[in-house]
Amino acid sequence: MGYDEVQSDDRRILPRRQVLQTSGTALVALTGVGTTAGGGRAPEASETTEIADWNDLDAVREDTGGDYVLVTDLDETTAGYDQHVAGPDGGWEPVGEFTPAIPGGFTGTFDGNGHQIAGLTVDRPDQNGVGLFGSVDGTVERLDIVGCDVTGGSEVGALAGRNTGAVVDSSATGTVTGTVTEDTTNAGGLIGYHRELSDSQGVALLENSSAAVDVTGARRVGGLASIDSGAVVRNSHYNADAVSINGETILTVGGLFDDQYADWQGDRSLNLADYDSLAVVDGRVEIDSTQGVRDALGFVEEPGRDWRLGADVDLSGDTILHLPYLAGDFDGNGHTVTLNLDQIGAQYAGFIGINRGIITELTVDGDVTGGLAAAAVGVNRGIVSNSTAACNVSGETAGGLVSTNRGVVSESVASGSVTTEPGAAGGLVTLNSGLVRDSTATGDVTVNGTTGLPAGGLVALNLGTVRRASASGEVSGGGQTGGLVGRNFFDGEIAESSATGTVSGGELTGGLVGLNGQGSVRESFATGAVSGPSAVGALVGQLGRSFLGDGDEAILRDAYWDTDTTGQSEAVGSIEAGDGTAELRGEVAGRTTAQMVGEAATENMQTLDFETTWQPVTDDYPEFREWPPSLPGVDRPQDLDDDGLYEDIDGDGRFDIFDVQALFDGLDSDQVQSNPAAFAFNDPTAESPEEVDIFDVQALFDRLD
Repeated sequence: MGYDEVQSDDRRILPRRQVLQTSGTALVALTGVGTTAGGGRAPEASETTEIADWNDLDAVREDTGGDYVLVTDLDETTAGYDQHVAGPDGGWEPVGEFTPAIPGGFTGTFDGNGHQIAGLTVDRPDQNGVGLFGSVDGTVERLDIVGCDVTGGSEVGALAGRNTGAVVDSSATGTVTGTVTEDTTNAGGLIGYHRELSDSQGVALLENSSAAVDVTGARRVGGLASIDSGAVVRNSHYNADAVSINGETILTVGGLFDDQYADWQGDRSLNLADYDSLAVVDGRVEIDSTQGVRDALGFVEEPGRDWRLGADVDLSGDTILHLPYLAGDFDGNGHTVTLNLDQIGAQYAGFIGINRGIITELTVDGDVTGGLAAAAVGVNRGIVSNSTAACNVSGETAGGLVSTNRGVVSESVASGSVTTEPGAAGGLVTLNSGLVRDSTATGDVTVNGTTGLPAGGLVALNLGTVRRASASGEVSGGGQTGGLVGRNFFDGEIAESSATGTVSGGELTGGLVGLNGQGSVRESFATGAVSGPSAVGALVGQLGRSFLGDGDEAILRDAYWDTDTTGQSEAVGSIEAGDGTAELRGEVAGRTTAQMVGEAATENMQTLDFETTWQPVTDDYPEFREWPPSLPGVDRPQDLDDDGLYEDIDGDGRFDIFDVQALFDGLDSDQVQSNPAAFAFNDPTAESPEEVDIFDVQALFDRLD
């Protein structure tokens, strides 16, 4: 994924309740022909048009919002084939106009009625959105495409170049080729790009479908489809042993191995009890072997199916084995997964490719190479907490623990090296559009080449919130290089954090942040040596951008740097406000090492909160204070939605009735009564609540609804 694509990612934080709902319940109910899953739009009742030959099929483009049913198989002998497929330059012209940024194309319903379309040929290497349909924002079901030969530029698939609607009970065989250039993205056997566009437009669905299609493309290639992390895949598969992806065997979303794929193909269902490597223990499916991971592939798409490790699992003997998609929760149970993963050309690389659930207590070790590469999770749409990564990670873009975070990463650590050439790289996370808190990265981060793509000791590009986080590894990049964050933008917030590693970069290099283009950096400090050719600052390389609009702000407030160790005399290398605001606020000051270590820090860094966030350390810089402390018998509470209240009382990474019980049980403990600000659920606006009582327990219970 290039930096332009990184910038375009959705930057919202998933509310806790939404995370629970999406990981445990069905997202889309397909009620049959006439219902469109993409956007939840139902077309008005209309007469269904029968498709009996290629002429009828071609006519669909004249009314892409209509309702259609295929009444016979179509092949090379069917009327209209020469006119619409064999004759034209480029072969079949995809139905439904493809537009890069908005839904559209085919918005009606197409019922294949169990029939086949054979002999489909498309040869349009310079055209994007290529397949039988260019783009589907309606519903296509019960359609089989047989022996296709489809070539396009980007977003290329047998059935559709792009799907933002619903594709159900469908299949494809043949070949799909995305023109092989460095800019080619999104090629898949059935769908080129299975994509959720936005919340308001609904959730794209791929269900009960398959592909036996050899796929070629330079980047973001899948056996079924290239998958946007917000789109839903359910009970849809391809045979990873039989399907060639760029001439190799690569495991992407929906991939199964030979035996399990054969089991599934009969009636498109699998029975967990048939697999000796998987056992249900305390309501979770337990994995304790390599075979368990292989067999789990058939079930990880099921919402509400939860998992846990029963032992350490070494996957290093298989360079493709991982879990490409996780719909339920995963408890690492304190065990370690060891990887030697090589997924070049695939979309996501990590032990879990796309996470839509809650991952806790997971440790990942080894090496990972791939597209959006990370040790634990390629794209996180849920929660990753209390997890650790010690992998060396390299890829198109790379993060030490998570590549793209759209949910929550908390209480986690990454210690491996992160390297890209020339993509964005972050010690913990590549792109954060959600929440990263109470986490740290200690490994070195390197972006090779003179690229301007961001490199950050913790996060490469932040569009969300980073709080109570730290980075200590050496960071090296070509531009937008920061000890903590490479680039902070789109109202990104960085607070109560620190960076202590050496930082060297090109233009826009800072001890904390390379470029704080639009957003805030506050109550933080940096101590590592900082160097670069221009726009170099001890804290921020550049504050603001020339194109800031009226009302846009880039703020650095209440922050400190070590004048002895950073080698810099100025907090900010360059300030550009445009039509907005770019300024320093509060106390932004350099201090000597002696002034920043030990008890002296409390006197010389007074804008930092030494009561709840920081604590002085003898002969060292301040460190994070454990707050609030653990209640009796449980782990330390977590603030899952970053509202200042710690609703996850038992610290297990989720908010449920057990948290209410834990607060009730610990109501009279010193841990609760000494920290009322953390548990004042009954009066969350009070600046200084005096006590926590039964009304706060009741208020926490009410939050469950």
